[in-house]
Amino acid sequence: MHLLPVNNGDERAGYPSASEYDRLLACRASYLLSQRAHALGQVAHERSPAADIGTRKHLASVEGPAILSDREREDWELCQAKREQFVKNWAGEEPFTSVKEQRLWLRRGIRPLLTGKPDEILRQGNRALVFDQKFGSYRVADPADNVQLSIYALLVSRDDDSIEEVTVQILSPYHDFEPFTYTRAELDHLYSSVQIVTGSLAGPGEPTPGAHCQFCPAGLICPAARKEAETAALAKVIQLPTGEGAALLLSQIKRAKNLFSEIEAFYRRLLERDPGAIPGWILEPGAVRHSIEDPIKTFEQLVELFSVQEFLSCCSVSVPELERSLARKKGVPTTQTKELFKRFLGNLLVEKRNSPSLKAI
Repeated sequence: MHLLPVNNGDERAGYPSASEYDRLLACRASYLLSQRAHALGQVAHERSPAADIGTRKHLASVEGPAILSDREREDWELCQAKREQFVKNWAGEEPFTSVKEQRLWLRRGIRPLLTGKPDEILRQGNRALVFDQKFGSYRVADPADNVQLSIYALLVSRDDDSIEEVTVQILSPYHDFEPFTYTRAELDHLYSSVQIVTGSLAGPGEPTPGAHCQFCPAGLICPAARKEAETAALAKVIQLPTGEGAALLLSQIKRAKNLFSEIEAFYRRLLERDPGAIPGWILEPGAVRHSIEDPIKTFEQLVELFSVQEFLSCCSVSVPELERSLARKKGVPTTQTKELFKRFLGNLLVEKRNSPSLKAI
């Protein structure tokens, strides 16, 4: 039985992608459920403003940084500086070719299995380098353990039979990563594994809830997610468990909260399109908040009323922004900036710790 992908209007044509392969390893059923969610118009995790910013930063590598704001451009330029240094060490003085945002397909014969679009692919002789830009502050898995990057490496190796090794590296304005290199033998073994996984997607069995549910497009219609949410509602819990039972319940509660948030987001979008769609419910306008995005011009407007000290006393200092500026001025990696920043400021840097929060390990 072959998969019959649904084209949801994107260039992936409904086939599994490298970015979701990690989830498919944990829950094969999420593939067909996601297709159904698109068909029903009930997709969880619609694009957010943060995702749109990330998309612009990626496009800047092709269209140029003029499409970015000053703040966005800083992140992009930091990644470009890391890229240039890494390429210099990887390529040496030998020439290489570079292709950005090229969609690749993994096939078995002529039948597509999955697809992916690395941010950039460099080729030099019988080896290749794949860059993946991550602009979020959350630290993703290192290249050696990053499933998405392993699929990118596989796609590159299958696109060019002469490639004997593929190095993968992540570019981030917030974190530094150690690259990882796959050999041809490792990628051939991965190809066999991918064929087994993609071959099972047409008859995947029941969905399996877990941490992989966090960004699953099928969250709103997934029966396993709904059942778990019912359990986490504590309707059947007579006494709160401890030990392993507590660990399971906390995980279920976290995923249930995410599901409820996605349900609210879905109905919020529905009311935006059709204000009368839900009897007794409206979208209440949010509170108006004022902020100053350009403190320099603001001070120029107020210079006759405020001294520098008076104006600065009304301002709050962003420690992360100062650390990033220091990294640029000193030309040091961001991972070294915190200690350097502490040495510069000494006792002026006050440390406070937030209240502890529950986190699974």
